Amino acid sequence: MSDEPRALDGTELVTTSVGDPYPEDSTPSEREFEPLKLPLSRRCSRAGPSRGVAIGVMPARALHDLAATATVMEALKFQRLRRRHRLHAPQGRLLLSPRDLRAYRRIPPVDRLLVLVLDHTCRGAWDWTNALMPYLRWAYFERAGVGIVQVGANSAPDSLRAEQTLVRSVLTRGLGSRLDAAPGRATPLAHGLELALRTLRHGLHHGREGILDALLVVVTDGRGNVPRDASRGAPLERPVAAAGVEDALAVAQEIGRLQRLRSVVVDPQPAWYPDLPGSLAAALQAELVAGRSDAF
Repeated sequence: MSDEPRALDGTELVTTSVGDPYPEDSTPSEREFEPLKLPLSRRCSRAGPSRGVAIGVMPARALHDLAATATVMEALKFQRLRRRHRLHAPQGRLLLSPRDLRAYRRIPPVDRLLVLVLDHTCRGAWDWTNALMPYLRWAYFERAGVGIVQVGANSAPDSLRAEQTLVRSVLTRGLGSRLDAAPGRATPLAHGLELALRTLRHGLHHGREGILDALLVVVTDGRGNVPRDASRGAPLERPVAAAGVEDALAVAQEIGRLQRLRSVVVDPQPAWYPDLPGSLAAALQAELVAGRSDAF
């Protein structure tokens, strides 16, 4: 008997392959499997179990990192009952049980860091969300801390200085408004890179709490028009010429010498001075990627 499928009236049916009928089984996830579960620390060999910010207490499983106040408060609940069964227990002494012990519940220390240097004056009508999404996704899955350096934002109190914000994760409220800030009139790129350099140095060389892996993403056309001294408070001398660009390249070379750092320059592909993003990427020892498809 033939194994080919046939209709009830005996005619032969024609079958075609439609591929995998259940594509959802093989589609990669766009979010974490357990987003509310605290991850295991990746620095167990470097730091003790008491590292991280305390966010509460829990029953102790060992004799380290004990919360003394919480332990005493738990033991006080049962003092009258315990003294009924321990008639010869010394008065004025706290009767403890192993079940009273409480330890601190801690958030694992942040050991990944994403630093974004965003030049708002190069943005125009370009929506750079798609260009930034791979790096924001990396920070989300790695539970990395995020530092945002805004260069040339219209909301800056001083147009000659960049602004910096440090948050614990990409899920922090208000992060999107900083990505969408309107452009201002000046581009203190050198100062923005200097702020990023300070953040990276502090994170990568801060003892046992140091960052294990850092990612720097710079979105700019490279046309910095504010010298570094002017951002530090010195009088702005005109004409500025190429001083702002040269200062930015000098700071970029310092960043390029840092260890455990991967850098990326997102090129908005400007019509004027299109070679500046490449020069900045070379100074940073960074990867240069195209940032927009609607370039001139």
